[in-house]
Amino acid sequence: MTVRIAIEDLPPEARRAIERGDSVEVERDGEIVGRLEPDFTPASGWERFLEIRHEAPQLDHDDFIEDLKLVRSLLNQPAPLGPWAP
Repeated sequence: MTVRIAIEDLPPEARRAIERGDSVEVERDGEIVGRLEPDFTPASGWERFLEIRHEAPQLDHDDFIEDLKLVRSLLNQPAPLGPWAP
């Protein structure tokens, strides 16, 4: 017999574990009586990055160049002196 439980009905820590691809052990009186196993292999960090990048809108190269110019101008400023400076 199989019982189907919605993932929303599980405790938050069990949901997070399954969503990470980890298994969840069910215990009674300190003895393991069952195990919940995810039915998928989670994507690696690089694979997940590529998925997110693929779903994201196209980059605006002109905005990117402007962002680089702003960062360069901020990085080329002298660092403020701290309270310990003479």
